[in-house]
Amino acid sequence: MNDERANKISSEAIKLAPEDCDAYLDEQCGDDADLRAEVDQLVLNHSLTVKDQAPQRIAGEYQSGDTVGHFTIRDRLGAGGMGDVYLAEQSVPVKRQVAFKVIKPGFDTRSTLARFQAERQALARMDHPYIAKVLEAGATETGRPWFAMEYIKGQELLEYCDENKLNTRQRLKLFIKICEAIQHAHQKGIMHRDLKPGNILVSRGENDEPQPKVIDFGIAKAISSDLTDMTLHTVIGQLVGTLTYMSPEQVRGSDDIDTRTDVYSLGVILYKMISGQVPFSGETISASGQEAMKKSIRELDPPKPSTQLSSIDVDQASAIAQLRRTDTGSLRSTLRRELEWIPLKALRKDRGERYASADDLAQDVQRYLDGEALKAGPVTRLYRLRKFVKRNKVSVITAASFVLVLIAAMVVALVLLAEAERQRFIADPARDEAEQETARAEAVKDFVTTMLSSVNPKKAGSMDKELMKLVLSEAAKGVGAKFEDQPLVEPEIRGVIGSTYMALGQYNEAKPHLVEALTIYRKFLGDEHPDTLRSIYAMGVLLRNQGKYEEATPYNVEALETRRRVLGDEHPDTLWSLNAMGSLLKRQGKYEEAMPYFTEALEAQRRVQGDEHPDTLGSIGNMGHLLSEQGKYEEAMPYCVEAMEGYRRVRGNEHPDTLISIGKLGTLLSQQGKYEEAMPYNVEALETRRRVLGDEHPATLVSINSMGWLLLKKEKYEKAMSYFTEALETSRRVLGDEHPDTLYAIRAVGYVLSKQGKYEEAMPYYTEALEIQRRVRGDEHPRTLWSITALAELHDAWHEAEPEAGHDAKAAEYRQMLEEIQGANATAESATP
Repeated sequence: MNDERANKISSEAIKLAPEDCDAYLDEQCGDDADLRAEVDQLVLNHSLTVKDQAPQRIAGEYQSGDTVGHFTIRDRLGAGGMGDVYLAEQSVPVKRQVAFKVIKPGFDTRSTLARFQAERQALARMDHPYIAKVLEAGATETGRPWFAMEYIKGQELLEYCDENKLNTRQRLKLFIKICEAIQHAHQKGIMHRDLKPGNILVSRGENDEPQPKVIDFGIAKAISSDLTDMTLHTVIGQLVGTLTYMSPEQVRGSDDIDTRTDVYSLGVILYKMISGQVPFSGETISASGQEAMKKSIRELDPPKPSTQLSSIDVDQASAIAQLRRTDTGSLRSTLRRELEWIPLKALRKDRGERYASADDLAQDVQRYLDGEALKAGPVTRLYRLRKFVKRNKVSVITAASFVLVLIAAMVVALVLLAEAERQRFIADPARDEAEQETARAEAVKDFVTTMLSSVNPKKAGSMDKELMKLVLSEAAKGVGAKFEDQPLVEPEIRGVIGSTYMALGQYNEAKPHLVEALTIYRKFLGDEHPDTLRSIYAMGVLLRNQGKYEEATPYNVEALETRRRVLGDEHPDTLWSLNAMGSLLKRQGKYEEAMPYFTEALEAQRRVQGDEHPDTLGSIGNMGHLLSEQGKYEEAMPYCVEAMEGYRRVRGNEHPDTLISIGKLGTLLSQQGKYEEAMPYNVEALETRRRVLGDEHPATLVSINSMGWLLLKKEKYEKAMSYFTEALETSRRVLGDEHPDTLYAIRAVGYVLSKQGKYEEAMPYYTEALEIQRRVRGDEHPRTLWSITALAELHDAWHEAEPEAGHDAKAAEYRQMLEEIQGANATAESATP
């Protein structure tokens, strides 16, 4: 919309006399600085075109050979927001080339002259090797101010970095110099307010080292009163600067800005220098409008640079990495360490949370280069929670009220249950009243457990995960002490807390609650009570999700066998246990053993609960997953489609169960080589899981791995690597090194490197996977045998690439190991009675 309006305004402006043009533009553009800048450029472009086409000179414009005092114009270099810039030759007192800046014709209004004069004074006050020096100043015969500054034969910052392919360390060293320049300006009482790569020129200095020069303080705001009082107050609400690099306070049009505004802009520049992207891009402006862009800058936390890099096209990401003399995976890995903490701190919305000065920012960059601890730190859960509280005060007040109601309800439940117990010991005539009190207490307890379970993502959807965890952690505090005298209330509350933590992927937090709940149930209700069996079942599911299959087995067996005996073969709880046994066996690769459990559960659920019951849809999906794991893709397809379509109707598009079915269908299509058909399902599952479950949820990690695998199949190795690397780093942190999903990611990273011919880089991943498999699963496990085979094949490929390196011997060594294990297995099987 701005482009169309700018064209219309400029078309009228060029028809006016220079003395009338400025007033017209003031009236048409108002406080929209971006629109004014765009119109100014169009008017200037028209002037240049007219100059080229006609012999007559445009009033006030200089041409080669013109003189102003003892300066001779040699060439036109360009134009700033209010001044034309020329290459000129100074004759006295010394002969040298200078950059000669003079007010543009037609724009010498009182406010523009004041700002130009301020820039001249600001630059004159500064003396720093990385700031362009003012050499002389004056006015033309017609009264138009000018000043001459040192002429810099340099390139724009990013152009220089990319053309010379500066690596990350070199870029950081250059950035420190820029910070030093801005720190000097701040000490002189000057803020730049329009810091961007285009206002930083770089040339080669001594020892061929890059030397930056900060230019164009044309919209600088003086910090000290002598300058401020003279010229530099802007109209409150007027947008001054370049939107992409503006701080939130600038975007708000606030007159209350300080040096931390420049720190923010430096943060954007650093972000761009290291990642090739900006936090909120210009593409966003054109796609969603300038107002949406401003809103993003004001309200949204910037994405991590590593996340930005993974969100763009693989070829573009690869090009960015190559300009930094690395590959995409390595660049993302570098960014994801401490480095990206630095720009993210500089970009905090709250000025008090940014670096206090440009010098503080530079020192943290130097600490990074020196391998020292940073002043910046990762965005912790506590920080995110604090941000959430500030951004969602109403929701937090509601949550706090929720917790208070929860605690109050627990207290009421205790009182009512205690009273009910006391009444049971009173004479028979009071028994009816005791039963009523018990019923009331049970109702309160049900209310409490319902409130707790409401933060389970299966019910809460995309509710903020930090808020969920806040509710759970508050509810979990002192549960045992609260229910000392009511032993059967405690395990029910703990069971809900544990199950909700498990649904959030917080397995370690879930375990103590589930263990304690089971202990209490066994003690007071015995091993065959339905509540005890539900607790046994939950323990089996938890251990399975943690990848502790051997530990999970006895819980699954006990729950299933006892439920068959006590509840019957077609009870819903028994059918849940059938599916749990099938899932456990499937994860262990025991497909034939898993099949009868899934078959029995599905047939019973179709018969008893109907085709669209959520439990039935779960069994349908399980059957499809099992068949696909066996390579029976055509047989699996109708099950996977039926499960997904049913869940969409019954659960909605964002329910975790629906997302499982969407992801599995994408995987199935990928397994059949239908990569283009698979992509939208993979994308939907991943994006929705990120939003609903969070980046670190185990289910999200499954989707990240699936995206990596799909891209790997399409031979987009760099892009695949970015997903596998993210999955691996997060899995190590959240699930631990020995979890099956972590092992999957380790093998995947190694495999991608080997496909790229990076055998030496791949070797540690293959070796680590084998070592963990042998330690956790033993030598005979199928995954261990797969890892041995993979190492042999890696050495085969390495030998083919480097025949003289002796890798054929290593390949033979691993094959010998494989034969020995398989031979021992065959001997053991033949000796078994």
